[in-house]
Amino acid sequence: MYILKNKFYRTFIFAFDLLGTVITLLWKLFKPKKPKHIKKILVIRLDHIGDLLAATPVFRIIKENYPNAKLDVLIAKYNKDIVRNNPFIDEIIAYDTPWFKRKNKRLIKPREFIKYVIALHKQHYDVGIDLRGDLRHIMLMWLAGIKYKIGYGITGGGFLLDKEVSFQQGVHEVQHNLDLLKAIGLEATRRKNEFFIPDEDKNFAEGLYAEKGLSNKDFVVCIHPSAGYLSKKWLGKKWSEVIFRLNKELNAKVIIVGAKGEKALCDNMKEISSVKVIDVVGKTKLGQLAALLKKANLFIGTDSGPSHIASAMSTPCVILYSGTNDPAQWAPLGKKIFIIQKDVPCKGCQKLKCANNICMDLITVDEVMKAVDKVLNKKT
Repeated sequence: MYILKNKFYRTFIFAFDLLGTVITLLWKLFKPKKPKHIKKILVIRLDHIGDLLAATPVFRIIKENYPNAKLDVLIAKYNKDIVRNNPFIDEIIAYDTPWFKRKNKRLIKPREFIKYVIALHKQHYDVGIDLRGDLRHIMLMWLAGIKYKIGYGITGGGFLLDKEVSFQQGVHEVQHNLDLLKAIGLEATRRKNEFFIPDEDKNFAEGLYAEKGLSNKDFVVCIHPSAGYLSKKWLGKKWSEVIFRLNKELNAKVIIVGAKGEKALCDNMKEISSVKVIDVVGKTKLGQLAALLKKANLFIGTDSGPSHIASAMSTPCVILYSGTNDPAQWAPLGKKIFIIQKDVPCKGCQKLKCANNICMDLITVDEVMKAVDKVLNKKT
């Protein structure tokens, strides 16, 4: 099964896999079984913030079952803060992949790709697990000489894997990751995403509270109004009204979070709301953001990285979900999470841009405020 939508790519990959399967048919008859002694394991998750957080249950489970094995992770450079304090990981290998960039995306950079192939080859890994099911990651494991390669063949290259796991539709991404562990005999029930915050980042959050005159008695709401793609964004004037009502009705102290590129949107939103807010847009690293979200009483945002971080911090969340993706697969998991998504005909479109963005425009301020009441009163 391929999840590729482009017909040309799907046809090309089908032909590529067919040829590869024929060529490797004899080798497959004698392909290696799971190594008896696993000393070094590599887990690959090179995409975005939410994707890596959904992978964190995997690290704990592997280390608890193979405590003497060295566990390395290959991740995007910008995600390093998410796992740099994770006690279950032995080494972080950061790769600034061109194919997952929001801007200036490229299929591959051959010279850099080869550099990582050589570096990984020197490590002599017994097991490699690609959590995404990406042809480039599978080829990376194969060229690096990893003895036992596990993954999904949903974008091609399944014939290069030693164990191609069947991809289950309608399953949450955390479960997709855990299903791959069955290939090395591990059954997992724990699905909690984990972000271990370093002390210096906790101190940053404490310092900000002190600087802004906040105390633990204040009702603090962190808001992330933007998103990685235009199709997931909500109108700035609606955000302004939400901030106004949070302040008026709940006496909330509002902290706006976001990346540097979201500064203009947030500035405009603040001006319209006429409420004094604390603005840390573009001023926090991921660990510092996690520390702030952990201290907050509530998070409100879109389908984006900060929403996944907030849920990992067990902070009550109200998340405005576009029709782009299916929340059953991608929404953060947790007991105090309220998802708002409109049932529009084009739901599940996976578009990065949309001409009318009706799925987000239909969400009202009243709906958001009602969701706030429900999540705070645990009626999730």
